[in-house]
Amino acid sequence: MVKRLSVTTLTKKCPMYIYLSSIYPLDNTSLSASFGTWVHGAIAEGIRSILSGYSNISIERLLYLSANNENNSLIKSMMTDKAFRLEAERMVSSALNYYINLGINSNNVMVEEKLELLLTDHSTIIVGVLDLGYGNTILDWKTGTFTAEEHRLQLQIYAYLTYKLNIMRPPIEVVDVYLGEEKPKVVKGVVSEKDIGTIEDMVKQLIEKSKLRPIPNPSSSCSLCEYKFRCPLYFRLNKESTIVGKILTLSGQLEHAYQYRKLGNEIKSLANKLDVMAQKLIDKHISLKKIINPSEAPPEIIEEKVWTKDILPYLNELTEEEKHELLIRLLKNNTTISTKDIPPKLKSKLFSRKEIDNKKIRKFM
Repeated sequence: MVKRLSVTTLTKKCPMYIYLSSIYPLDNTSLSASFGTWVHGAIAEGIRSILSGYSNISIERLLYLSANNENNSLIKSMMTDKAFRLEAERMVSSALNYYINLGINSNNVMVEEKLELLLTDHSTIIVGVLDLGYGNTILDWKTGTFTAEEHRLQLQIYAYLTYKLNIMRPPIEVVDVYLGEEKPKVVKGVVSEKDIGTIEDMVKQLIEKSKLRPIPNPSSSCSLCEYKFRCPLYFRLNKESTIVGKILTLSGQLEHAYQYRKLGNEIKSLANKLDVMAQKLIDKHISLKKIINPSEAPPEIIEEKVWTKDILPYLNELTEEEKHELLIRLLKNNTTISTKDIPPKLKSKLFSRKEIDNKKIRKFM
């Protein structure tokens, strides 16, 4: 029995998809598929009208003819919906203007040309429909805006079919025209004779692998596959994806934990340093308090030579503000205090003593 296989099915590059499509064929009655069929039909009607010499073409009539040519209730419903109709009119008009600007000679132009290639060794007929073919160029209209690997592969397989059917010779130009935006987005490519050989090998391998116990070929588009709930790999991939998601979440949490721990250690180290500094200040404050307060003063004050307890009365002559300023200056210096920083009252008393060094006085200890 000869099996018929569409070009669109081959673009999935998945043996399991090919196998399941033969058991559960798609009818293309989804909203997006129906809209695309409607627009494609209207564009084809428009190009045929141009090739026939008509100049005054009604876009609304083209959409009406396309809707009547399809036995699809969704398309007929969209015809009466203003939003769908306006968008369809915009796309058809954009496509026809693009076609006119190409300046194609009317000879040998293919519009919605059906291609069928029999692979006798595989008992399979590959079926495809060219949106537009002229010279050595294949053009495909797209009603969306996003490009995909499947779109590029689809045109390459069309090039392979035209070559095997002796319609075109390589190098063959392939063009995708995306109509979803205000201006058409055009993506071009070239298929060489070497490319055609590679595509033929890929097609034959896919057909062979789809016959007995086909193995799924996972890709980023698996979640959009029409047969995902019949695919044994989908549920495993879904479970693995869930596990990977949990691992990534946990990994992120651990990374935060390491960062918090590092920050905590830094804060702890800083706290220890502050504690040491605070203790030194406390000890210094206690020592100075004893010096300033006669009742708690040590028997002597140490400087480069020796300060006797006779100095204490001089300190007591300072005002509280002067004592406070002296204390601050003493705290700011590690080893010595300059005589210029000593309060005037104390400085005059100290300079009257011969055993005191007038240039530097050691800090109280």
